[in-house]
Amino acid sequence: MQKAIKIILSIVLLVFAFVPTNAVQAASITVCASGCDYTTIQAAINAASAGDEIQIGAGTYNENVIVDKNNLTLVGALALNPNDVASPATHTIIDSGAPASASLPGITINSGITGVTIRNLRVQNFSSNTGIYGTLSNNNLTIENVHVYSNNTTNSVNGGGIYLNGPVSNVLINNVDSQLNRSRGIVIWNGFKQNITITNNYVAGNNCCGIELQDGTASGVTISGNTIIIMVIVELE
Repeated sequence: MQKAIKIILSIVLLVFAFVPTNAVQAASITVCASGCDYTTIQAAINAASAGDEIQIGAGTYNENVIVDKNNLTLVGALALNPNDVASPATHTIIDSGAPASASLPGITINSGITGVTIRNLRVQNFSSNTGIYGTLSNNNLTIENVHVYSNNTTNSVNGGGIYLNGPVSNVLINNVDSQLNRSRGIVIWNGFKQNITITNNYVAGNNCCGIELQDGTASGVTISGNTIIIMVIVELE
């Protein structure tokens, strides 16, 4: 019996000996003007692996950001509430100034990229396109505590503050301040839109529409607690 017990214990110990100890863990990558891992958001994304968090320091980043990996989190310096005055001294601002191109989106999430989270930053002045653009089927997406200001001012049809292209599922857009965008403040277009939550947003001064689910079908949609102010132009003769 003692011999049998020793054999069993040896097998158990052998099994535990082969348990891998070098499992890959999500990394935290920092971005700022100096003293961080990278000085641009795109360089950090290029170096990241799926599941990593990119912490973006205060400042103005003149770049077009492309998210091409699943489960990435982009987090700015501070949460932004509606009508907060953003300052590069304390907030993270993505702006269309050179070397960025104003004719491209501020943040593009590539087709089929899922599990992306964008928090605590501002995207502004991408005049010919969209502030944040989800190309296609960007499921499990969270956009929260974000400003999108003065994007698509040239009034491109497929543009606005936040533009997501369906089909898409499991989307949370919460506490977003979307102002002075054309033609839409927040829009999800095309296909089957499932489990969509749009809450506590402030949407004002957008040329066409405040919050819109356009074309296709939808299920499990929650739209609540939003403030929508429509711009009305009156011509007097």
